[in-house]
Amino acid sequence: MELPLLALLTFIAAVIGTMTGFGTSTVMVPVLVMFFPVPVVLLFVGILHWCGDVWKMLLFRKIRLRIALAFGVPAILLSIAGASLVLTIPHELMIRALGVFLILYAVSILVFHMHSTMRPGALSAMLGGGLSGFCIGLFGFGGELRTVFLTLYRLPKEVYLGTIGAVAFMTDIARIATYWLSGVRLPDDLLQSLLVLIPVTLLGAWAAKRFLSHVPEQRFQAVLLIGLLLIGAKLVIAP
Repeated sequence: MELPLLALLTFIAAVIGTMTGFGTSTVMVPVLVMFFPVPVVLLFVGILHWCGDVWKMLLFRKIRLRIALAFGVPAILLSIAGASLVLTIPHELMIRALGVFLILYAVSILVFHMHSTMRPGALSAMLGGGLSGFCIGLFGFGGELRTVFLTLYRLPKEVYLGTIGAVAFMTDIARIATYWLSGVRLPDDLLQSLLVLIPVTLLGAWAAKRFLSHVPEQRFQAVLLIGLLLIGAKLVIAP
């Protein structure tokens, strides 16, 4: 893939990922696997995703540390487990199962106005962090699951984005290290492209922050749920 197209893809993914708290990898991984081996894509996108985590924390700053740690510790442990299995489990089956879950959750609230029986607390944080960490390590994305559980806390949008950035920051360090220790390396062209693409992730995060300042809280929650629904449909139809 040519660098200008790669930069455009990165910018779009960074905007979506910053606005919703998920989506950077969900946008980039399905595209890039058409051009590069899956392990290389997971490492490459993981590095860009980690940069996006840093920008979220710096731009939004408001982090609920207690919640971040409650999600982050199980996410770290299970992301390592998922990353170590990256070449052994059929990805398509797991991706479709994730998509079905996301659709059911979003529809239950958007259409039937049902509230989840889950409540914010230690159990929901462990489940959300652990499940999302495992999925992120295994097939490169799964932040949608983390969003499902983190929305239970009904955090203001800037606190939500800062907190989710902190959780993803911890998770991405663990999985990137696991990919690297497993022997995955980037080819020279992708390695060099990071010099351009890392600043692009910052530009995308900044653009998303500017837009978010004009989005009311209730509409922001609706955007999250609609995003979950669309991503879930995409994963079921074209994993």
